[in-house]
Amino acid sequence: RAGDVAALHLRPGGARLWALWRGPAGAEVSAWTLAGGHRQLGRWPAPSLQSGEYFAPSAICEAAGDDPGVADVWLAGVVGEHERPELLRAGFPVGPEAAKESGE
Repeated sequence: RAGDVAALHLRPGGARLWALWRGPAGAEVSAWTLAGGHRQLGRWPAPSLQSGEYFAPSAICEAAGDDPGVADVWLAGVVGEHERPELLRAGFPVGPEAAKESGE
């Protein structure tokens, strides 16, 4: 993976760590569980806009969700050449099978 860490988020209670990576090929999101050691849960492309405009995320935050197998994540960033602020919500699989599904 090429790129730099743009943002980190530690879920309240310290159970999960999120990293937002930005590089020449776009942005990616990674998650690790920190309970009982650490294990990577997965790595995914950052969500994109339905309009097809380029979204450059710069912040990440996990919110409380209803499904324990899916993390409710918010990404803040800018869109387009005028750098319009945007907030996107995405669900990422973090259940026991998450690492297998994401190829980790």
